[in-house]
Amino acid sequence: MTKPRALIVDDEQDILDLLRITLSRMGIDCLAAADLGGARRLLSREPFDLCLTDMRLPDGDGIDLVREIASHYPQLPVAMITAHGSMETAVAAMKAGAFDFVAKPLDLQVLRRLVTAALRLRPLTTGGDAASDGAETGAVASGSTQGNLPPLLGDSPAMVELRRLIAKLARNQAPVYVSGESGTGKELAARLIHLQGPRAAGPFVPVNCGAIPPDLVESELFGHKKGAFTGAIRDNPGLFQAADGGTLFFDEVAELPLSAQVKLLRVLQEKRARPVGSQREVPIDVRLISATHRDLAIEVASGRFRQDLFYRINVIELHLPPLRERNGDIPLLTAHFLDHIARQNGMPAPRLARSALEALARYPFPGNVRELENILERALVLAENETLEAADLYLPSLPSVPSLSSVPCVPGASSLPSVPVSSSLAMTEDAAASLAASIGEIQRQVILRTLEETHWNRTAAAKQLGMSLRSLRYRLNKLGIE
Repeated sequence: MTKPRALIVDDEQDILDLLRITLSRMGIDCLAAADLGGARRLLSREPFDLCLTDMRLPDGDGIDLVREIASHYPQLPVAMITAHGSMETAVAAMKAGAFDFVAKPLDLQVLRRLVTAALRLRPLTTGGDAASDGAETGAVASGSTQGNLPPLLGDSPAMVELRRLIAKLARNQAPVYVSGESGTGKELAARLIHLQGPRAAGPFVPVNCGAIPPDLVESELFGHKKGAFTGAIRDNPGLFQAADGGTLFFDEVAELPLSAQVKLLRVLQEKRARPVGSQREVPIDVRLISATHRDLAIEVASGRFRQDLFYRINVIELHLPPLRERNGDIPLLTAHFLDHIARQNGMPAPRLARSALEALARYPFPGNVRELENILERALVLAENETLEAADLYLPSLPSVPSLSSVPCVPGASSLPSVPVSSSLAMTEDAAASLAASIGEIQRQVILRTLEETHWNRTAAAKQLGMSLRSLRYRLNKLGIE
């Protein structure tokens, strides 16, 4: 690979000298321009791997250069140099297509990290944009960077466009807000953005903001020092530092208390965080992707979410369509889930009758793709035959939902048929988890006793328990019984 080259655009000679010296020490050749005209001439004659441009230039606006590069040189990452505290400029630059931003006075550590991340995109530009090409054809790369991560499946126009946008978003560092209903795959989309971008080698740290107690949010996110509060028996680096060099995914970001929102805004602006109880700030090098099933605009209007933070995390919005708007993808998703569930539990994948597929196509799926997977998993466990019929799906809209007493050895709440429950009887998550654990232990004891009575003859045990052999194998796998 040839030595990387950078174009730096600034009309202040001391800034140009500082950038040239810093980048040269990183092994990067630099060409400089003092205005937009000079930058355009160099871009037309020379290939570059990175561009750094100031906001204010003698003959125009640096954002105009960002737009031109995004339009005519889409493979060239360009970063904006902004005035200190000018977050509106930074957000505008990233909306225009900037890779990232760095504020004056220049923090050389932040600058080096930005440059290093941008240069990681060089292999992706060799021989064209492979990520974009794959997205256009409806494929998602399944190479080593993807690991065992399931792809965003679907051949519908909405999913083809979604994969194209993910490949595009992966090439910059702008905060992304992933919107969509529960169960549409928001965390999966965030992981794909991470894995297709320059931070793929770094950690991906998902955070459920609603699961953190309000009084511990700042400590969990930004860290704390030993003795900072009662119970702080050791230093805790926090989730931002845990995600250093990678991506931090804030799921259900609307659940953050207002006090934590204020501090989060400063961290995103300054790229530094102060752990609770510390006198010093630590540098932060993460890309933030956030999501929630709520409408953040409504949360802002109601005063539950800060407007300035909303604009900061919503630089680019990625919307995931609900399954009912792409039900043509249901056959492909169904085949994928049935094969995955069957292989996971060491059983052959069942066939799906036409009536079952038609029933799935009619169902509105309020829980989206996650609900489809749960429905198929439940059907695979409870069905008696190798072919799944419509009645085996136990869809809420169908009249064939069995009573609880007819379901033997129910493994937990996730495997129950859909049954209406009064809101006054709804359980908390902790209570539901405790109940599921209790049911699981009861199951284990019943199954073990039956296996011992039948001398571990699984066929006989399944018959005695009133279930199919496939269902028994599934439960043995779930309960860890060999």
